[in-house]
Amino acid sequence: MKRICFKMYFVMLVTGFFLGGAAYAAEKAHVVLEGPDMVQAGQSVTYTVSTIGGSDTGYTWWLEYASNDCAAVQDGVLTTSGPGVAGIRVSGNDTGAVAELHVEVIPVTNSSAPGVSISGPDKVVAGSTIQLNATTGGMAGAGYFWFITYASAATGKIAKINAATGELEGIGEGFVIISAVDMGTGLSGEKTVQVVNKEEQAAVVSIAAGLGEGLTIDLMLSVNGDVPAGAHLYIAVEYDGVFHFLPGMGTAPQPFRTGPSETYFEKVVSWPVTSMPYKEYTFYAGLLNGSLALVSNLDTAAVSAGYK
Repeated sequence: MKRICFKMYFVMLVTGFFLGGAAYAAEKAHVVLEGPDMVQAGQSVTYTVSTIGGSDTGYTWWLEYASNDCAAVQDGVLTTSGPGVAGIRVSGNDTGAVAELHVEVIPVTNSSAPGVSISGPDKVVAGSTIQLNATTGGMAGAGYFWFITYASAATGKIAKINAATGELEGIGEGFVIISAVDMGTGLSGEKTVQVVNKEEQAAVVSIAAGLGEGLTIDLMLSVNGDVPAGAHLYIAVEYDGVFHFLPGMGTAPQPFRTGPSETYFEKVVSWPVTSMPYKEYTFYAGLLNGSLALVSNLDTAAVSAGYK
C-alpha cells in the first residue's frame, strides 16, 4: 500500500523538521538481532540479541532454514560447514518477541588446502555471460563438470551455466553458488556470483510487512544494487501520526543498519500481535546520507494488526 503524502512527510521529518518536537510513544517489546549477514564457510560467529521495550531473562535460538546443511546455531554461536544460506531466529523467553537474520555462507577463498579453485568475475550483468575457470591444487585438471548448487530466488531463474565449459549467463537479479567437479579426482570447489541488472545498478530498497506464523507481524527487507558511500539504512514505522525509528523505536532518527551490504534479504523483525493495539502500521525504508538526505528510493508497506 503506497502513499505519496506519507513519503513527502517522511522526507521532511528526517531532514530536520521532525528532529524538534515529535511526540513520544511507549516502546513495544521486540528483540534486535545483530551480527554479520555474510560468513565464510568453516567459521564460527557469535551473534548478539537485546530486548527493546521489555525484559527477557533468556533467549531461544534456532535456524529457520539452512540450505545444504551449511550451518548450525546454539546459544547465539553460528557454526558454518559449507556454502549456502541460513536464517537465524531468536525469541525472548519472557516477551515471546522474535527476530530473524538471513546469513549467506560463502566459500573459503585463498585456501592452501588441495582442492578445486574457481576463478573469474564475482558479478555478471543479466543478459551477458562470463567465463569461469577451475584448477585442482593449482594445476589444470582432466576436465570439470559445472553446475549451480544454489540460487537465491525461490521463483524465477537467476542464471544458467554450461556444464562442460563453465560459461555462466546472467538471467535475473540475485546470486548463485557455482560448483565445479574435477572429473579425474572427484574433488570440487564453489564460488558465489552475483547477477545484477546493470553494471552500476543504483541501490533499490524494498520493504514488506505482513502477518507471519504464530500471530506475528513480520517485516522483510532487501537492498539491491550499489549502495552509495556513507549511506545508512533507516526504517521507520508510523502510527497515530507519529514516526518511530527502528531498532530502538524512538522518535529521533537513528540508522537501522550502518553501511549496509550491497545486496541482502532478511526478515528484520517479528512482533507478537498480542503485544500491540490493533491499528494500521505503515513502515518506511530508505538509504540516507550523513546529512539525512535520501539517496535511494523510499519504499513503504502497511499492515493492520494487533489485539482488540
